[in-house]
Amino acid sequence: MEENQFSTCDMEQRFFQGAHTIKVEIQILAETCEDALGIFAANSWTTEEGFQIALTTGLGKMKTERLSGRLMRLESMYAVMKYRAFQLMRDNQALEFQNSASRNIISGLEVTVERLRKENLQIRTGIATGGTGAKPALLESARPCSDPIPSPSGPRGLRHALRRLRLEKGHEKG
Repeated sequence: MEENQFSTCDMEQRFFQGAHTIKVEIQILAETCEDALGIFAANSWTTEEGFQIALTTGLGKMKTERLSGRLMRLESMYAVMKYRAFQLMRDNQALEFQNSASRNIISGLEVTVERLRKENLQIRTGIATGGTGAKPALLESARPCSDPIPSPSGPRGLRHALRRLRLEKGHEKG
């Protein structure tokens, strides 16, 4: 006997280890049995083979449906997760834009703060030495006004001052 050939005993131990048969008895309608026997005969199966094939085919179909249902649920959950991920990605982009804008603002403010520190130091050293020093850009004198604006609490009040300003602007244009 060659090494590749198995004896019946070897084959049983290798391929059917732990396998055993049981007898199943069920009751079905006569018309169902007749339909089944017709299908078995058309396929040249014995009655026993036909019922074994029908049972295992039915079990396979039920397993497939169970897996198919599970797959459909997983696909549904995947679609929802994908949509949520898309929304989160868009939110993340918006936050990145806001973060970038905030960083630019902070950078500009840091430059302004540094400039103001230098100007503050110039003012302090000017006061300490008694000199006038250079005037920082923010502290330059306003141009003098020819006529002071009357106080709102005065006899003519704010309305009079506003009318007067409008009249002066009208004369400048003409």
